[in-house]
Amino acid sequence: MKQFILNNFISIVGLIMLLVFLIPDKSNNKKQRILFFLIVILVTVELIFANIDLYLSFRESFTPWRLFTSAVGYTVRPMIAYVVLGLTFNLTKHEKLYEWLCLPLLINTLCSFSVFFCKWCFYFTEDNHWQSGTVFPQFSYFFISFYIGMILIDNIINIKVKNVFFSFVTLIGTLIVVCGMIFESKFSIFGVSRSSVILAVIFFFLFYQSKIYYNDIDAIQYLARHDGLTGVYNRYAFDVFCEELKNSSSPLGFLILDVDYFKEINDQYGHVTGDLVLKKVANNLSTLFHGFRIIRFGGDEFVVLLENLSIEDSNFVISKIVELNKTLMMSKNNKMPSVSVSAGLAFSNQGYDESLYANADKALYQRKNSNRRGCTLFEVEK
Repeated sequence: MKQFILNNFISIVGLIMLLVFLIPDKSNNKKQRILFFLIVILVTVELIFANIDLYLSFRESFTPWRLFTSAVGYTVRPMIAYVVLGLTFNLTKHEKLYEWLCLPLLINTLCSFSVFFCKWCFYFTEDNHWQSGTVFPQFSYFFISFYIGMILIDNIINIKVKNVFFSFVTLIGTLIVVCGMIFESKFSIFGVSRSSVILAVIFFFLFYQSKIYYNDIDAIQYLARHDGLTGVYNRYAFDVFCEELKNSSSPLGFLILDVDYFKEINDQYGHVTGDLVLKKVANNLSTLFHGFRIIRFGGDEFVVLLENLSIEDSNFVISKIVELNKTLMMSKNNKMPSVSVSAGLAFSNQGYDESLYANADKALYQRKNSNRRGCTLFEVEK
């Protein structure tokens, strides 16, 4: 009894850990949860029948029940490897292929239960000793190795899609299973292979949990810093950037702009059209000022932080606003009015300070009080 407990300790503890992780967890998608629970069920079945088989192996005479327990064990083990493949496989894109890959499981099942009819795979002597078959004695290890090989091939082919870190994690999990199989085969220590599978699954599960956690963190950070309508940075991100740029020793350009007569556009065409106008302005700004940080400051007002640009680059910036207005003016149709923007531009020799914003704002209102549709450069009065 003590030997049974020692042999199954890691497996039992591992299964309990998986259940403790899985039952309250709602973060994995439905398919992944099903696969994880299926592994728990399969490992539990293998654990039960392997122990029954071990108990029957101590009997002095052979009993037909040992054929059944061994056949079930040999059937279930490749199933576990197949489900582990499902955890690493992209089931969204390759679901049909994954379904076809269950065919080797059928062949393995036939090999497992062939013991009732022939001695091709394995058999037992009258004095209850296991013997290798005459045709395909290592069939179970072959099919387990097949699925492990599929995991590795899938990761090599899709390394750019899954990224190197995901492939490395998959490789480590796979090596745990392989080492367990080799160790159990070489030293005949009962339960090592099963325990290695459970450890690998726990490893995969914790990785998926951390991946989901960090994806959620990234999503929250993105939402916190980006405008929901236009996709450019928002006012919160602007405040963060300005704090960073206060310590900068590089020159900085500050471009502020808004849509001419935007209120009238909303009143005449409706807020849906107004939103389309803002998206179009943001998209064109992102194209024309690629590499610079673009912020929706509020309403129809946008800011572009022109890092490492000085007053000598003002003509370049003004020409971009001219180009922007040409594009916006040409977009007129029944659903989209012809629009333009007015902009104010200011520069500092060293980083950001509040006067930079104030100067650009003054230049904007100078433009709005003249003929709009263009950009005015703030110049210090002499």
